[in-house]
Amino acid sequence: MITHTIRGEELWLLPERAVYWQAKQTLLVADLHLGKTATFRQHGIPLSDDVLADDLERLERILLQTGAKHLIILGDLLHESRSLSAHTALQINRWFRQMGHLRISVVPGNHDRGLAGFTEAWGIEILGDPREEGPFALTHQPEARPGFYTLSGHVHPVHILKEGKSSLRLPCFYFGRNFAILPAFGGFTGGYPVRREAEDAIFVIADDAVIAI
Repeated sequence: MITHTIRGEELWLLPERAVYWQAKQTLLVADLHLGKTATFRQHGIPLSDDVLADDLERLERILLQTGAKHLIILGDLLHESRSLSAHTALQINRWFRQMGHLRISVVPGNHDRGLAGFTEAWGIEILGDPREEGPFALTHQPEARPGFYTLSGHVHPVHILKEGKSSLRLPCFYFGRNFAILPAFGGFTGGYPVRREAEDAIFVIADDAVIAI
C-alpha cells in the first residue's frame, strides 16, 4: 500500500487494485466487469467462473481489511447483464446479500446497461454521474470536471516497463493534472497503456506492492 494526496485528501492505493479514502471510510473500485466469463461462454469460449469467485473474494478481503463503510464502484460493475446465467447471477446476488451491512453504490459505466434491473435484489444504489464527494467528481469516464478532481475508470490503465528487449505490462494508478484513472479491478479485463506527461504520477502494481514510477 502507498498513499497519495490529492486536493488535501489522502488516498490509499492498494495492490488489490482499489483506492481507500480513509477520511470517508470509502473504498473505490472501477471496472469489475462481473459476468464477463459468462459472456464469453455464450460465444462458445469455455471459461471458468473461478475469475468471478476470485474477484468477489478479493473485494471482500479488502473491505474487511480497511473497515470501509461505503463501497463506490466507478462504472462497469457488470460486463453484459443479458449474458448473466442464472448461476452467475446467483453468485453475485449471494455476495451482495452477505455485504448487507455495507453501503454499496455504483456510478454506471458504459457496460452497465440493464443494471437497474438488479439493484433492488442486490441492495445497491445507483448514483448520478458525476457524483460529487468533497473535492472529487466520481465518474466512469476520465475527463476534467470544473471545480473538482475526477476519479474514474474505463481505460483499464497499464504501464509498460522496458529493459533492453524485455518489457512488462503492469496495471497502474494514473494521476494526471485534472483526473485520475483507477486500474481495472476485474481479473479478466485486459489493459490499455496510458501516456505519461511530465506532471503525471503513475503507481504500478507488482504482485503485492504498489510502486511509484
